[in-house]
Amino acid sequence: MHLSGLTVSTGGPAMVERDEELLELTADFLQETAEGLAQVEELLSGPADAAKVDSIFRVFHTIKGVAGLLELPQLVALAHTTETLLNQYREGKKAVAPDWLFDAVAHHRSMLKGLEAAVAAGVALAHHGPVDGFIAQLKEEIERDEALPAKPVEREAAPTAGARALKETLKVDAERIDTLVEMMGELIVTEAMVANSPEVLAIGAPRVRKSLDQLGKMCRYLHELAMRLRMVPVRGLFQKAVRIVHELSKQTGKEVGLEREGEDVELDRGVVDRLEEPLVHMLRNALDHGIEPKAEREAAGKAGRATLRLRALHESGQVVIEITDDGRGLQRDAIVKRARERGLISPDAELSDAEVCNLIFLPGFSTAQKVSELSGRGVGMDVVLRQVQAMHGRVTLSSAEGRGTTIRLTLPLTLAVINGMLVSCAGERYIIPSLAVVEALRPEPQMWATAGQRAEVLNLRGELLEVVRLAPLLGAQRREDGTALTVVVEGGGKKVALVVDDVLSEQQIVIKPLSEGAQAADLFSGVAILPDGRAGLILDIDRVVGRSAAPLAEARA
Repeated sequence: MHLSGLTVSTGGPAMVERDEELLELTADFLQETAEGLAQVEELLSGPADAAKVDSIFRVFHTIKGVAGLLELPQLVALAHTTETLLNQYREGKKAVAPDWLFDAVAHHRSMLKGLEAAVAAGVALAHHGPVDGFIAQLKEEIERDEALPAKPVEREAAPTAGARALKETLKVDAERIDTLVEMMGELIVTEAMVANSPEVLAIGAPRVRKSLDQLGKMCRYLHELAMRLRMVPVRGLFQKAVRIVHELSKQTGKEVGLEREGEDVELDRGVVDRLEEPLVHMLRNALDHGIEPKAEREAAGKAGRATLRLRALHESGQVVIEITDDGRGLQRDAIVKRARERGLISPDAELSDAEVCNLIFLPGFSTAQKVSELSGRGVGMDVVLRQVQAMHGRVTLSSAEGRGTTIRLTLPLTLAVINGMLVSCAGERYIIPSLAVVEALRPEPQMWATAGQRAEVLNLRGELLEVVRLAPLLGAQRREDGTALTVVVEGGGKKVALVVDDVLSEQQIVIKPLSEGAQAADLFSGVAILPDGRAGLILDIDRVVGRSAAPLAEARA
C-alpha cells in the first residue's frame, strides 16, 4: 500500500515529499500515540490486573494499525511484538512484568521522536538499531516458558451505572490559541489605556461610566477565558514522574513508591513543558541523596520501601508543586563543612536552617563523595532554581534530619500574565513580581545598621537583611529624606531589603518581551504596559539580589 502524496528521491538522503493530508495524519498519530503511551504509564503505576492489561493491549494495537497505514514497518514490528507479549499476559500464560512494558514505552517514544524529526527535515524515518535489539529480547521473553496455569484471568464486568459522559473536544492549532491569547492581552492593555485617559476620566455621565466598567469586566473575563485555553492538567507531567522513578529505582537498587495528588490542577502549557527538566533533577536528587538504601532504612526503624509524594495544589492564585521524600533529610553538618571548604561562608559563620538549605542551590555545590551517573557534579538543584526563577516562580526547601525533605515550587498560572507590585524610584515606575515579595514596610530609624562600616543591613525582627537601594543600581540619585519604603524580596536563594521611593499598587500585568536596547537590561526580565499607556519595566529580582554583597558575617559578629 502506498499513500498518495508521498514520493522518495533517489541518491543521497532519502527525501520524502508529504502532502497536507499526510502531514495532518502524521501529526494526529504523534499526538494520539503520545497520549496512549502516557495512559500505559499511568496504568502501570499500580498493580496490573486483567482490565489494565486489556487497556494497554488496545493502545499498542491502535499504534500498530496506524503505523501500518503510515508505512512505518519497524514501528509496526515493535508494536506487534509488544502486543504478542501482552496477549500472553491476557491469557494467563505469563505473569505481568512491568519492566518489559516500561521499556517498550521508552522505545516507542524514541521512535516517535525520530518520526517527528524526520517529518520536520522532510526525510524518511531512519532505521533504529536499538529497537531491533529490543524486539529480539521481547521475542525471547515470549518464547520463554513460565510455570503458570494457562487460563485467562477472570475479568470484572464493565460498569454500566454511574459512568460519566465523555466531554466533547475540538482540536485547534496551538498557534491560533497563542495568537488569541496575545490579542486578548493587547485588548486588556488598550481598554485600560482608554478607561484611564484624561479625556475619558473627565466624562461624568453615569451611563458612560457604567458602560466603561462593563466593558472592562467583559475584557478581563474574555482574557481569563483565553488564558484557560492554554491550560493543561499536570497529569501528563506526573505520569512522566512514574517512568522516571521506575528507572531510577532500577539504577539505584532502591525500592521506591510514588504517590500522586492533585493531577487535575491546571497550568499554562508553557509552564508544564518547562517543568520537566527541573522535575527530573529533583527526583534524581531525592533518590540518590535523600532516600537511604533498604538496609539503612530498616536499621533506622523505617519501612524498607521508601515513599515519594508528588503533589500539586492551588494557593493564593498560584500553583504549588511539592516533592516530598521520607529519606534521611539534609545533612546539615556535611553541607556547612563543604561550604566552608569552598570558601562560601566564613569559618565562624552561624547559619540558620533556611540559609543552610539555600546552599545546595549554589552552582557546583555538592556533598557527594564521588560522581555517579545520577549526581555529584552539583548542577541539579542549581538548574531547578534557575529554571523556576526564569518562570517568575520561587523554590523553597525544608528538611528534617532523619525524616525527609520537601521541595516546594511556587509558580504563576501562566508565563504571559503575572501579579506584580508597582513601585516608584527616581521618578520612574517598576514592577516586582509578587512571587518574589515577602513583605513591604517603612523601617523605623533604629532598624538600620552598618556591617563592618562598609554596607547597610536591616534588622527585621532579629533577622539581618542586606540592603539593596534600587536608585543607585539604576544610576539615579537616592532619596535622602527618610521617607523611602523597603520591600523585602527573595531571589537567588536569599532575602534582601530592596529600598524604593514608594509602593503604588498591586495588579495583574501582561508581560511583553524586553527590547535589546533597553538600558541596564540585565536588571530586567520584561516590560508591561501600564493603565496610563506608559511602560513599566519588570525587575529581575534574582539579578537585583545578586548585586548585593554585604558582609553578614561581620554584622553577626
